[in-house]
Amino acid sequence: MTSDRLVFPAPDTRTPKARARRCQMQLARQKCGSRTRERRRHRLARMTRRVAKKRQDWRHKTCRALAGKAGMVAIEDLNTAGMTGSAKGTPEAPGRNVRQNAGLNRLILEIG
Repeated sequence: MTSDRLVFPAPDTRTPKARARRCQMQLARQKCGSRTRERRRHRLARMTRRVAKKRQDWRHKTCRALAGKAGMVAIEDLNTAGMTGSAKGTPEAPGRNVRQNAGLNRLILEIG
């Protein structure tokens, strides 16, 4: 979102990720070293690459639109590694909202 409330929504990658998850399960069932396993592995890599390319294309288009519209662009350098830490905690002090934090971490890492 820009200062004048112009929003650049991230692309929806739920469907390709669901397909990749299904392909991952199929790959796990294959016998190691089989030709079918190799085919499934290549298919999974292609699906994962497609999601990554979609995100990369969105970033490029957004940056290009911002560069063409604004005279100055400031980018915040976020510490994503610190933001996406585990919420599990320790046996003495267990964490809270672990599942919610896992979903938030996934979204933060997806946007990049």
